[in-house]
Amino acid sequence: MTAPSSSVSWSRRQCMTAISTLSVAFLWGVTLTSGSPLSRKFQILNEGQSKVELYWIHPQTRDAVIMSNPDIIPGAEFPLDSFVAHEFEVRELKCQTDIGSCKKCGFAVSSNEDQVVRINNDIECLFEDNKVKARKEAEDMVADCHKEALDKVNSASNADVTQAMKDLVSCVQGGVAEKLEDINEEIAFQSTVRKDIAGQLEIYTCM
Repeated sequence: MTAPSSSVSWSRRQCMTAISTLSVAFLWGVTLTSGSPLSRKFQILNEGQSKVELYWIHPQTRDAVIMSNPDIIPGAEFPLDSFVAHEFEVRELKCQTDIGSCKKCGFAVSSNEDQVVRINNDIECLFEDNKVKARKEAEDMVADCHKEALDKVNSASNADVTQAMKDLVSCVQGGVAEKLEDINEEIAFQSTVRKDIAGQLEIYTCM
């Protein structure tokens, strides 16, 4: 009985496909090193009602390479490790069968942290990172303080503009102080965790 042969004869087309796949894999992970300053994590949140797929866009050829397998169902989260400036495209699942009417949106990985992309019912990519979130929080805080100051002016019989401005400044300062306090608490917590881990490592090293 003849043993099965381990050699496989590939056609030219199969060879070209394999080479293309390997090239994409190389470009995707060319800087995949521990602690790379360009590496970033992000998360896709499908908050819409349609199944979607995530594609990486090749920077030179603009070919789309699917990254989500299986697809991202409504309500699901899809985390991914990537790199700064990498481009992605989110497509409705029906793009596979009905290209003309499917919806899609795109985004690029930023250099910031805590990146989240929310997909709504209209298949829009709502991008947010730590800087976008901080700016939005600041705008909301100022808007609330501004409204509070206006309400005081409008409710007073003799509107004291100077006092209203003082109240506005005081409100904003209070919000900033509270935010800084939260940040300092987070820094202190992380510092404590690092010291505890370092202490444990020192114990094991000395044993």
